[in-house]
Amino acid sequence: GFKEEYWLNVKQQIQFKIDSDAYSGLTEAHFGLGYIKGKQNILDNFWQRIREVYVGKEKVLLPSPEDNIVTLALHQRIFGKALCLKYTLDLALLLKKYQSAFDWDYLLRQAREYRIASSIFFLLTPLDSFGLIPLPGSIYKGLCLPQYKKRLIARFIEKSCFTEGLIHQMKTMYLKSYLFLFDNWREPLNYVINIPRE
Repeated sequence: GFKEEYWLNVKQQIQFKIDSDAYSGLTEAHFGLGYIKGKQNILDNFWQRIREVYVGKEKVLLPSPEDNIVTLALHQRIFGKALCLKYTLDLALLLKKYQSAFDWDYLLRQAREYRIASSIFFLLTPLDSFGLIPLPGSIYKGLCLPQYKKRLIARFIEKSCFTEGLIHQMKTMYLKSYLFLFDNWREPLNYVINIPRE
């Protein structure tokens, strides 16, 4: 129900409705990650790190595994699904497939440079909690987050994921999670005050 200008200028994406015999649904074309407003770009090397893979005979362009994880971490913020099991499973599959060639140094540099270390930590924590993929402590240390914040995030995830009646607390959990998904306290408050209309 929003005008095209809203999607182009505010959300930096546009949706296309596809309705054919073979497929029906929405496809989104993103030209920004919806993280930093204004002129600052994130993931400057995104297009240089694109990979070409073949699915059957078709060539497909995919982001690097590291950049893919950054987009997963940012999607936690945008859509209010920080406790979504899908993100944890996507992350586990990515790390399992690319673990031998995964560039942790690049990911940690991006996390610190663009102030998304809290979001990355929030995304990685369930891997250990659920016993999917144990990560070395050096990864968590490399995010350079204060110890108290790591403990708060881990406790929030553990308590929230295994709470009875979670479905009835989703709005409250959405707001609480925002305090943990940003590297400072001003950004989440600003985001909640100016929450997207959709």
